[in-house]
Amino acid sequence: MRKQCHFNETCGSDVEGPCCHKKWNQSSVSESLEQTKSFYQRPLPDHLISFSSSEGKFLFRQALEAGHMEAFFRLSEQFSTQQEPAFCALATLSMCLNAMKIDPNRVWKGPWRWYSDEMLDCCISLEIIKEKGLTIKEFICLARCEGIKVDSKPADTGFSF
Repeated sequence: MRKQCHFNETCGSDVEGPCCHKKWNQSSVSESLEQTKSFYQRPLPDHLISFSSSEGKFLFRQALEAGHMEAFFRLSEQFSTQQEPAFCALATLSMCLNAMKIDPNRVWKGPWRWYSDEMLDCCISLEIIKEKGLTIKEFICLARCEGIKVDSKPADTGFSF
């Protein structure tokens, strides 16, 4: 039995269940309610510049030509998406540690020694981070646990965009 999928195409599958697009158009009340309680991405505020926009690409090119983008390449090679909504600091730190080629001296998966979010829990438990996120002091503590020398400077309170 062919099903109409979310992409308004007739699925090539004759099997009951998920179609070739991994989204089977089986509408139910619970799915509709779940959609209204969630979101996919968020629009960038008007006062910010999208990295992929013409202006964003221009600014990137300008910074590259001025020699200010060297760290970008090592960081972008290590890009990872946070595993939990409140793990943005953990994802940032694991990316930086991997970009700096700091050996965690413990196995991540299989034979690989590599940083990932769930490995950064020396100062505060992952369950607490998952619930509350991290303060800058806790972030610094985690970095220091991994052998990073941190020199913290508070933001200038007079700074604005």
